[in-house]
Amino acid sequence: MMNLMLLGAVSSAGDTLFVLISFLILLLLLKKFAWQPLTAVMQERANRVASDIDNAEEAKKNANALVAEQQSRLKEAKNESSQIIDQARQASLKIEKEMMTESRAEVARMKEQAKDEIEVERQKTLANAKNEISLLSVQLAEQLIKKELTDKGHAQLIDDFIERLGDSNELK
Repeated sequence: MMNLMLLGAVSSAGDTLFVLISFLILLLLLKKFAWQPLTAVMQERANRVASDIDNAEEAKKNANALVAEQQSRLKEAKNESSQIIDQARQASLKIEKEMMTESRAEVARMKEQAKDEIEVERQKTLANAKNEISLLSVQLAEQLIKKELTDKGHAQLIDDFIERLGDSNELK
């Protein structure tokens, strides 16, 4: 039985040697004919992956730069809009103050004009009253001259004059 085992081992060793030689020949053939194209394809693929990674990183940098630029523009726009709002607010306050000042000046001018008109009317009224008093005095003097008066007639004439003076003031 031992002999059979040795024969199996020998045949197995011969087969192993044959397989080993065949493998080496195959390896040499692969190296000579397939290794260069295979490594070229692998290198090309590695280069493409590296290029894609570089392109992706560059695109990411560009996107980040664009985001930063847009944020900067947005911030500038917000600042500008705030300035415009502040300017509009200040302009409206200025206009409001100017309008209030003009209104106060107009009211003061109207008051002054009304005072002047009242004073003119008062002066006219006084002048009219003086004229009437003068006329009545002249009439009284005429009546006194025309008739001889006694004390009683004189008192009656003065009372009539005062009464007419009161009536003329009531009419106005």
